[in-house]
Amino acid sequence: MRATEIATSDRNSLPALIRQAADALAGAQTAAEVLDARDKASLAYDAAKRASRMQRAKRAHDDIIAATHRAQADALEIEAAAKRRLADEYDGAQSRGEVAKGRPKSLPGGNSSATAGEIGISSKEVFEARQVRDAIVRDPGIVRAALDELIASGDEPTRTALKRAIAPVAKSIRADEQAEKKERRGVREIELAGKQAALPTKKYGVIYADPEWKFEPYSEETGMDRAPDNHYPTSDLLTLMQRDVGAIAAKDCVLFLWATAPMLVEAICLLDAWGFAWIDRDPTTGFLSPNKARCRYVSHWAWLKQKIAPGYWNRGKHEILLIATRGNPVAPAMGDQLASWQDDMAVEADATKHSKKPDVFAEWIEKHWPNTAKIELNARCGRPGWDVWGNESANEPDAPPAEPSRPRLPPAPTTQSIEYTVGGMRKTATASFGVSPLAGGIFATFGRYEVPGLEGGSFGPEGEFDSFQAALRAGLISLRLRLLEVQCNGDLSAKQRRALGFGCLWIEGQATEWGLDLREGAA
Repeated sequence: MRATEIATSDRNSLPALIRQAADALAGAQTAAEVLDARDKASLAYDAAKRASRMQRAKRAHDDIIAATHRAQADALEIEAAAKRRLADEYDGAQSRGEVAKGRPKSLPGGNSSATAGEIGISSKEVFEARQVRDAIVRDPGIVRAALDELIASGDEPTRTALKRAIAPVAKSIRADEQAEKKERRGVREIELAGKQAALPTKKYGVIYADPEWKFEPYSEETGMDRAPDNHYPTSDLLTLMQRDVGAIAAKDCVLFLWATAPMLVEAICLLDAWGFAWIDRDPTTGFLSPNKARCRYVSHWAWLKQKIAPGYWNRGKHEILLIATRGNPVAPAMGDQLASWQDDMAVEADATKHSKKPDVFAEWIEKHWPNTAKIELNARCGRPGWDVWGNESANEPDAPPAEPSRPRLPPAPTTQSIEYTVGGMRKTATASFGVSPLAGGIFATFGRYEVPGLEGGSFGPEGEFDSFQAALRAGLISLRLRLLEVQCNGDLSAKQRRALGFGCLWIEGQATEWGLDLREGAA
């Protein structure tokens, strides 16, 4: 059998499949067409690979096997070119906000940016496409040269062999990128260090801290690519422990301390160093034992994020906010505690700066300690009513406090009623309220609530309000009053009472977001 016999007039022959892939890529105008060309090249590669292995199994002539190898190489070259185009198209879509970076992020109005999977390509394929693209940009002939070398040596030109051939270039590119990140980080550290101020001498009853943890990777060569050090200066545990935070803590003080899951033990050590935990080693048993007489760890929150981070033992999707006290600070009132998990706050933080935490935690703190002196350590921006410390805080001495965002009302209904569901209650209870437009620019309010198996009710439409803002305020007040009345039902379980309490907190938070004052007599 001659080598030319592997090519026939059949449209599914190897030369025909390769021509189809090449023509598809040459004529591709959109990302979808590039994907189609890549898939055609992959189909041609798989067909050539099967033919090659079949000919070897039949002990075919070397010329026939070499011909199938050349077909494999041609298909791989077209596939590599398609991957380069695909990487450019994908990065362009990301820069335009059409494709999400990482996990999808909800946007105002209920829209969201697409993920890689939703547009028909996996994250692994995106990563490999970028590797091929970067290698080709550095050395335009690298793919063809690698394939020719494989064929000349008699080796089969497989995807794995091609990947291995361009691996040194990919590794060199990554090393250059890491060096560039380290250089940028060094410059930024010098800039930020100049802003670093000494801790104040004032005493605070609330300390909210987000330490600049330094995470030690297994490998400095590969593990620093996404390290926090690329974004801001970090400190080792000893440096953090030597920071005299205890000196600014009042006799009765509560500390809220952020920590990542791998740094939990270090965070407990930091509580001890700052005077918010007392850990002794029992002289009899030799074991560690907490002394809770004057200070202690009391609880924590887990902030569930949308974006999943890489990890050694598991993929991290949460951060921990430890709560510890010294002396006798006041605790939140029963029913006013915040749920220990907060997954609905992920969007805001994922869309902002690296390590930026959701505002909900600080807002909850200031709601329950409105008159207590508060300070935020390592603040990313100023907050009215707080002192801040850190090299990125916006209102350090002689700088004005950050201006709060202006409340915005939702759009007023014109012809149909609009209804809002109360959040935070999960499935333990449900509640909603709304506003109905009436003739002559007048609005009425209505609402409903239910505790499954026990109690439910509704109100409205009621009232005639000459503005949408007044109707919104009346609806929030009416619903909150009814939820508070339901809480007095002696048949409710503790879980149901908490759900109703969370509903009331949601109502108050929503009023704040819309700029509405729910106090009696307020406009």
